[in-house]
Amino acid sequence: MRLSAEHDRHGLFCLDELAGLRLAARLSTLTALDAAVRAGTVAYLREGVPL
Repeated sequence: MRLSAEHDRHGLFCLDELAGLRLAARLSTLTALDAAVRAGTVAYLREGVPL
């Protein structure tokens, strides 16, 4: 069953695979969040942008 065309591009991706895609969040934001999770720390963002 297909829900709609907007769901066709959903998936799990590595950060390296996101460089050429249109994203709802900036790649720098996703990279900062990933680094924080891996280090067990927090990411500080201002208006969605890492500080």
